[in-house]
Amino acid sequence: MIPIISDAGPILTFARANRLELPRAVLPQLIISPVVFGEIAVKGAGKPGSDEIRQSLGEWITVQPLKDPAFLNQVKGLDPGEREAIAVALETGGTLLIDEKMGRAEARRLGIPLLSTLAVLEDALVSGLIPRVKPILDELIEAGFRLHRNLYEQFLISLRES
Repeated sequence: MIPIISDAGPILTFARANRLELPRAVLPQLIISPVVFGEIAVKGAGKPGSDEIRQSLGEWITVQPLKDPAFLNQVKGLDPGEREAIAVALETGGTLLIDEKMGRAEARRLGIPLLSTLAVLEDALVSGLIPRVKPILDELIEAGFRLHRNLYEQFLISLRES
């Protein structure tokens, strides 16, 4: 199985909308870096997602530090969580779950396969976990997920929900 490594953003997006069960069902194993864990569970203590991530350690979530910090040197710019998530994906040969535009661009530059919050929603729809994407996507947006209106419309059209 190809490892899935996540940045904090997608996890927090689902947590803020009380929909963390969707990525958990679609992505049975998730790896996060120590910095991403710190962003969610330490700095974010008491906020949506922090308790759930701590409770999921070992069963759904694994915290994996870099074995070779040199991978971090290959990643340009970005915030520490994004840099470390990309470095872990590089080191493991995994797929990266990230939504942030600059982080996705850097991962593409490095040849890392990508997933997004929208891909998780589409997988949840295809697997029958949800009957429609639009209501849940609207919940995610209401909870703070940023999505350009054109991409929102294109995504729903691609799923025949518009």
